Amino acid sequence: MAAPNGLTCIKEIPNYRTLIFAHVADLDIVSTYPNVSQLLNIARETCVMEFCIMKGITEEHRREVGVNLTAARTNAVEICEKILGAPSLDQLLEGFKATG
Repeated sequence: MAAPNGLTCIKEIPNYRTLIFAHVADLDIVSTYPNVSQLLNIARETCVMEFCIMKGITEEHRREVGVNLTAARTNAVEICEKILGAPSLDQLLEGFKATG
């Protein structure tokens, strides 16, 4: 999902989107995926039918949120932005600064 849609931080090319992002964290732990799916009983072997549809939400975002809900506290801001239309952390900061 890495795409050049990060910060525009190159002075000489002001409209160029980099792969540099703010407010992110990444953790890669071996075997997390199989353990979580077994713990939550959401493995392909136990899934009979997927019936959840969210109107106005793309398939990609729905699947991403489904995975991210297993760590809801960590992913809460991103989930609220993508699904509920909440403002980003940068937008909140700008609004806070504007109230001066």
